[in-house]
Amino acid sequence: MPNFNLLLKSLKGNFKLALPLIAGQLGSVMVMVSDNIMVGQLGITELAAISLGIAIFSIFFVVGYGISQGLTPLVAEAFGRGDERSISKFLSNSLLINLIFAILIVLITEITIPFLYELGQNKAVVDLAIPYLRLSVVSMIPFMIFLGFKSFSDGLGRTAIGMNALLMGNALNIVLNYIFIFGKLGVEEMGVYGAGLSSLISRIIMLGFWLLLALNSNRYRPYLIESKISQIKLSPLIKVLNLGGITAIQMFFEVSLFSASTVLMGQFGELPQAAHQVALNIVTVSFMLTSAFAIAGTIEIGKHYGTKDWHKMRYAGSSAMIISVGFMSLAGLILIWGRFFFPQLYIQDEATILMAGELLILAAIFQIPDGLQVAVISALRGIQDVAWPAFYTFIAYIILGLSVAYLFAFEMELGPKGIWIGLIVGLSSSALLNLRRFWRLSNRAKDQNTIDLNTLSAQ
Repeated sequence: MPNFNLLLKSLKGNFKLALPLIAGQLGSVMVMVSDNIMVGQLGITELAAISLGIAIFSIFFVVGYGISQGLTPLVAEAFGRGDERSISKFLSNSLLINLIFAILIVLITEITIPFLYELGQNKAVVDLAIPYLRLSVVSMIPFMIFLGFKSFSDGLGRTAIGMNALLMGNALNIVLNYIFIFGKLGVEEMGVYGAGLSSLISRIIMLGFWLLLALNSNRYRPYLIESKISQIKLSPLIKVLNLGGITAIQMFFEVSLFSASTVLMGQFGELPQAAHQVALNIVTVSFMLTSAFAIAGTIEIGKHYGTKDWHKMRYAGSSAMIISVGFMSLAGLILIWGRFFFPQLYIQDEATILMAGELLILAAIFQIPDGLQVAVISALRGIQDVAWPAFYTFIAYIILGLSVAYLFAFEMELGPKGIWIGLIVGLSSSALLNLRRFWRLSNRAKDQNTIDLNTLSAQ
């Protein structure tokens, strides 16, 4: 019989832990949201340009985010078993990995930029997108360092410091966007380029703000002082890289589906691409909000993994899924209600608003599977089970989702709507496959009275 008292306690714990994360997760994506809204006021070409730039940058952003997320369950597990020395070691190695990744993507971007003209996009759109992309990628250097620190504090269950830094950075980005994009306070109007410049500046200051808060706190300072280059060792480096790397691969498959959908949408012209970006930007907000509950689940499950309490682990995962599905059900209803209102925040072109509204109806359909898949994958990450979820997301997003998107859009001639049907198929498949994995492992933990992942996976 279900233990409703324990479930209720887990639900309350998830909410309490997730509240700062909600603001933080929203802050993570609001930089790109504000870029879209403000640049959209300049016209369809500019909006399509930032759409292309964000579609490519999102791959780096999400992969980098995935790499940094490998630290959170490791810190949570070490904190759960009272191993404070390991926390500093994991932090040191995670920061090194994050920095190397950021530098690599800057180099990769410079090498691949000339190939953007071969994607079948409007040349004017690509010309505007390239400077924005360059600045956004450079901004990943301070942002990856920030993500390392944020994942560390999140793993300790102290999520407010990351929230405060993200909110400050987001507010600064909006102000700088207004100044640089439209040319205010005596600054030359920069358009799309100004959006990239404001992102770079705000992320540098955001990192500095987090460090200022942390170094003035007795809660974090000891870990930061202990986090040194001398603590970079092969064993913790491999552990962080393995967990973060596979998490990044899983996230790469998901973002590849959405980025590929943007490129495919560009085959239909500027208007569908702009409408697609508006709709995608709107649903990204609901996704980032529900992912806060999922991350809270990762933290709670990670702590129970450290104390070897499979019973609380299972209820922590269940509570994260219940809250995520409930929230995304509400989000779906809101999307249907505001399908023509929300696009007006981005652009005033009636044809673009109408098409974006039609796409948002399809987006409302995949809200529930989207919420479920992010919650269950995060639950599995809490027990450091990342290899099978990565494989399942490859099947769901690349094999099924992308194939269905191409088939319905081009072969069955459903156009832009066909691409979004592919998104529904990909997200739903991921949710079902990973949910099956979580229940199999948790049932084995109950039957065998063990929480050891190697033992559970081998059976």
